[in-house]
Amino acid sequence: MKTFKAKLAAATLVAPYSLLHAQVVTVPSSTSTVRLQTLDPAATNFEAPAGTVIAVATDDGLNANNTRNWNLVNRGTITGTNDGISLGALTPGGSRFENYGTVSTSATTGVGPFGGLYANSGATVINHAGATISSGDRAIHMGAPGTVTNNGLLQGGRTRSSSCRAGRSRRAPRARFLA
Repeated sequence: MKTFKAKLAAATLVAPYSLLHAQVVTVPSSTSTVRLQTLDPAATNFEAPAGTVIAVATDDGLNANNTRNWNLVNRGTITGTNDGISLGALTPGGSRFENYGTVSTSATTGVGPFGGLYANSGATVINHAGATISSGDRAIHMGAPGTVTNNGLLQGGRTRSSSCRAGRSRRAPRARFLA
């Protein structure tokens, strides 16, 4: 029993969160918005492997709606003109995003929050060493409380705002940003 626990702990430290689950759906390269809810109508675990390129000229790079809590790992490059990634959640803060690659948006003005990553229901976000989340507006925009752990680069273009913007809630504090 002790050996099993030690092996499980080692696997947990090495493998990304979503890879510990039974089914992981591969996110394909695309020049139009990849919508996780239509890519697989039942899955919650997705990975964009190294070499994946999503480059969208007129919308989000990747969209995940509020129908479930998502686990998304990015090792590729995801770019949109609204949000790089728009990540919803069934429950507030219920989705998780791990970034080993690049997520960006070129948006700087107009209607919308414009984040490299926009988590409208909050999320747990881990930006790993060597990874980048960037935007001409905000690198990360949380519409509700969440947690950001950053070991990579978060770069926003707003002069009067930090690279991260956290939503407010009457019952919960702003998102926590951990370095």
